[in-house]
Amino acid sequence: MTVFKTLDIRGLPFFNGYEQTIEAIRDIKVNGVLELILDPKENSTQAFKRWAHSEGYRATDVTGDNQIIRLFIRKLNLREKK
Repeated sequence: MTVFKTLDIRGLPFFNGYEQTIEAIRDIKVNGVLELILDPKENSTQAFKRWAHSEGYRATDVTGDNQIIRLFIRKLNLREKK
């Protein structure tokens, strides 16, 4: 299991990136962080933030520029959900 992992899904269709994100978060330990590298042109940041929230994860620290967007998703303890 991983505490911190980076996943670059720039250039992928949304659903391929989504599937890779689901697989990657499975390898993260509780309280670990998945860093998603997103393409700012695709504007999928809000969709990934909503997904993270719906799964009980915390999406934080969105940083970016005209090249990339970095979204950090913290995998919370099951008791901390909601």
